[in-house]
Amino acid sequence: MYKLYCSSDNWKNLNKSRIFEEMYDGDYYTGECKIKFEFFGKLITINLQVMSEAEPTEYQRETLDKFMRIFPSIQEKIIKRIVEYYNKEQKNTYGPDDRDEMKKMWPDINSVDEMLKHLEFNSIIIQDEYLYNDGTVFLAFFYDYGDDTEGDGIGIKITDGEITEIGYISIAF
Repeated sequence: MYKLYCSSDNWKNLNKSRIFEEMYDGDYYTGECKIKFEFFGKLITINLQVMSEAEPTEYQRETLDKFMRIFPSIQEKIIKRIVEYYNKEQKNTYGPDDRDEMKKMWPDINSVDEMLKHLEFNSIIIQDEYLYNDGTVFLAFFYDYGDDTEGDGIGIKITDGEITEIGYISIAF
C-alpha cells in the first residue's frame, strides 16, 4: 500500500515499525522520512512529517496506517475540494488590471484533471498527539497558479476520512 524511506537509511525501504525511530533528529521527531504511494495512478514520493516532542506514539503510527488505508477512496474528493476552494476563495483575489494577464494568472480550473496539472502534493503531516488525538492528518500541496511568491500552498485537515478544513498550508503546522 505504501513504502517508507529515511535519509538515515539512504532511502532504503524500511519496515513500518522502524520508521518513527529513524525520524528522530536528537531534539524532535520530524519529517526526515519520505513516503511512497499511488496518487491518481502515479507512484509519488512525498515528505512524511510526524511531529512529536517525545517519541512518536502508537496512536500516530495507527493514524498513518488508517489514513493510508482510506486514502485511495478519498483522493478524488480531496482534489474536488481544492477545485472548489480555488474557485471560491483564491481565483481572481488579486492580480493585474489587464484581463488577459489576469486569465494567465488565474486559469479556468473546473475539474480534478485540470487541477492535478497545477498541484504538487508535498507532505503528509501527523501532529503531536496532545494537539490532535482524533485521527487527524494534514496534507500540504503547492500550486503553480496565481503569484504565490510566499510559498503559502494549500493545507487540508482530514479527520476520520472527512475534510474538516482547507486553507493556507500553515493550517497543517
